[in-house]
Amino acid sequence: MRSLHADLLSKQLTGGQPANQVVFTSRDGATTYDYSFNPTLTTNRLEEIEAHWEPFDDYCVMILRNDDLAVPDITGYYVDLGMGYNTDSGLRYGTRPRLWIKKRHVLSGGGKEQKKDLKVILELEGVLNILKEQKVLIGAPPKYQDNFGELTGKTIYGMLEYLIETTLTLWTGITFTLDALGDQDDGIINTLVLEPVHNYIQPFLNPNAPNSFESYLDVFERLLAFTGCYLRPEASCAFKIVYPQSTDAVDETYYSSMADGHVFYEYTNRDYVKIPNLVKVFVRLGDTWDVSTKNGQATATTASHLIDTTKSQFIAGDVGRSVHNKTDDTWAEITAYTSSSDLTLSADIFTVNEQYEVFAEDQYIQGEAYSDDYDQTTWVFNGQYMPIIAIHTAGPVIATEANADALAKHILAKYQAETFGGRVVAPQDSRCEIYDNVQVRDKRGT
Repeated sequence: MRSLHADLLSKQLTGGQPANQVVFTSRDGATTYDYSFNPTLTTNRLEEIEAHWEPFDDYCVMILRNDDLAVPDITGYYVDLGMGYNTDSGLRYGTRPRLWIKKRHVLSGGGKEQKKDLKVILELEGVLNILKEQKVLIGAPPKYQDNFGELTGKTIYGMLEYLIETTLTLWTGITFTLDALGDQDDGIINTLVLEPVHNYIQPFLNPNAPNSFESYLDVFERLLAFTGCYLRPEASCAFKIVYPQSTDAVDETYYSSMADGHVFYEYTNRDYVKIPNLVKVFVRLGDTWDVSTKNGQATATTASHLIDTTKSQFIAGDVGRSVHNKTDDTWAEITAYTSSSDLTLSADIFTVNEQYEVFAEDQYIQGEAYSDDYDQTTWVFNGQYMPIIAIHTAGPVIATEANADALAKHILAKYQAETFGGRVVAPQDSRCEIYDNVQVRDKRGT
């Protein structure tokens, strides 16, 4: 919830004249154009604003009067949009996240012998669209896979902080910041380290480079998928981590009667079947390739056997695993253990001096989260529809069943939070921010 001046809060409750602060500024800050809407004037150029702030998108359309053809080409300029009212102490605003003009349309209308209708239509996009456009380029070209380990050893919050405040700021020339975590810690975001040691074989960043590169939004979505948190853009090019919970205090309350508080015009509530209603997270433990102890060279040729008397490293637990002939690029399954230097294989793939590596069988732990369609003691489904399961997998950094359960809980909460449950149409409220906890009090029909 955005903090506002007391006079603006008061005017929002009683109703009044909306006002908008719209000052377009060039990249170097040297040139500005003030097209603000002042309800006490009749010379306003600004006619209409439609602005959207969504979880992973932010955009706006503005229409300006241009009868005198005085609106210049200001494509690329930015605006820190203020939305508010004319109050007892003058014009007061709540400042929204920054927007940039991406497209400009010059409209000329009016029929023959009729009054001319000249407009400029501006299409603007916000910080989230910058995150879509900018690629994360850390490390040596041409792969930019963070080969110097700038992100290695950092928690998810630490990675976000570095990417926002250091690399994004460097590449754009705009100072971006990430607010302190405060009370928005979900227990994972500032604890879990996704890359304790830099992995040159399977790098965390840009794993498909040089064929494709990740944007900042791609990486941020991937990081936040391990958590119950969201990233919210705020004024002054700041970001904030938000961890929504059912126990959160209410940020804004809207009422059907103005006598009770901030009124709403229309309220729609939607009940829906929860899909999914059960989330399972399978966490793979350990490295897939057991190359630290299970690689070597065949020391003899024996049909359908792998003989290695040099390392003598085989164990009975190798039965059922796959073995790869690196020399010929062929595969077989280990069917029997004879000795520490002799394994029986399902196929005859080795001759003396050929290189091998053993593919370790994956081991998993499981985490689960159930919706309220399940009995919370017996975990028996008692809903009206049917069990619907979503399956997710995660790497060994999750490490424990408790972490897997926590991740499943966060995933289920996000499924439900991101399902459209209703909407409120109300007079302008400059307090509102995305992920606020909104409450509606409706006395109609009583």
